[in-house]
Amino acid sequence: MTQSIKWKITFWYTGILTIVLAVVLGSAFLSSEYYSIDNMKAELLDEVYDLERAFAETPAYLDHQDLPSYYDDGIMLSLYAQDGTFLNGILPDDFPPNVAFSDEVLQEISQMEDHWFLYDLQITDSSDTAYWIRGINSYSSIARMIQRLTRLLLILGPLLILFTAFIGYRMIRRALLPVSAITSTAREIERSSDLTKRITPGKIRDEFYDLTETFNEMLTRLEQVLQQEKQFSSDAAHELRTPVSVILGHCEYCLDELELTDEVREEISRIYQKASQMSRLVSQLLTISRAEQGYQLESEEIDLSVIAETVLEEMEEAAAARNIRLIYTKASGKYLMEGDMILLTRMLMNLVSNAIAYGKPGGTARIHLQNEGDFLSVSVEDDGIGIPREALDKIWNRFYRVDQSRSQTEGFGLGLFMVQWIVKIHNGTIQAESSYGKGSRFLVTLPVNRTK
Repeated sequence: MTQSIKWKITFWYTGILTIVLAVVLGSAFLSSEYYSIDNMKAELLDEVYDLERAFAETPAYLDHQDLPSYYDDGIMLSLYAQDGTFLNGILPDDFPPNVAFSDEVLQEISQMEDHWFLYDLQITDSSDTAYWIRGINSYSSIARMIQRLTRLLLILGPLLILFTAFIGYRMIRRALLPVSAITSTAREIERSSDLTKRITPGKIRDEFYDLTETFNEMLTRLEQVLQQEKQFSSDAAHELRTPVSVILGHCEYCLDELELTDEVREEISRIYQKASQMSRLVSQLLTISRAEQGYQLESEEIDLSVIAETVLEEMEEAAAARNIRLIYTKASGKYLMEGDMILLTRMLMNLVSNAIAYGKPGGTARIHLQNEGDFLSVSVEDDGIGIPREALDKIWNRFYRVDQSRSQTEGFGLGLFMVQWIVKIHNGTIQAESSYGKGSRFLVTLPVNRTK
């Protein structure tokens, strides 16, 4: 499965952002909580000691009826006798009774959802009578605030992360658009074999701009090299055409008109055979050259079954030489279509020729026609040596021949290349299936009307 770099970057970006947010917000949350609690504790102690000083200055504070004096900044103060009897002050409504006194010890008291800090201080008056000052500071509001903030962070945190990830993904996707353009163009070139296509660079000169320019320069260079190769093949074919024709003509003259010894006749026949091979190669190269320069299809209404029967008749002698039986079948129906008769004849000739050349001596080559309404299909199947699986995608390349056993046959590796080109120019498709050592099957599908 392809893993998109956009998703990878978004994943890492979101993961790092989540960690950073968790650390920063968690640290801020905890530090603010600790600061608030420490501040409340400090204020509680200050108020208790302030009351101690007030009591020392005003002993009558025991009977002081100004109750607000016992309440300051949310801190409630109260006075108790040595035995714990309440004397004066303010207590929270829900504060539990009978909480033991502990001199200069900060305590935490909780009951249900209420939470308090408690600080007791023992003092004595001028007559050495002992009293207790108790300060109480409720931090229930802070606890509730912390709970609300926690719930808020648990809700807003993931939403913030998702929103940031979405925005980040959009930005990354936009930034990587040139890469998508390069990929799309490369695939289009691979499908169409058109090296004239180029990628439009962006307006901003960045790394992707340089990558696009480099890719375009590479395409230009490849186009030049391919054009030089095509030109060389075309020039070589044209230059070889005349001398090969002369060689063939002289060989035919010698074989037909002159009295030759058996040894000389054998040598001239061998020269004639090799020159004939060269002539076929030149003819194929010229056809390929015309195809690459824009072949004008001579379309007419033809009967594909007639072409198949003609090809099989011509190939009977070659099949008999290898003791291969040709089996021709066709489904009922008409096989009329628009196409180039010469090219389609060559297509079938090449496929049947391959079935004979690479078939098993004493075996069979099957040709079957099928009418599928808007399409006609032709299958050519042999029971010969087959094609290795790793070579199936390469058999359509020019001059490619499967190694070892296939190299024993006469040929130049251009037959299937031409077959594929002929099928494509007729807007058809071709598929190859093979089991190595068991045989091969080629299926051609052609539209009845190629312009539709």
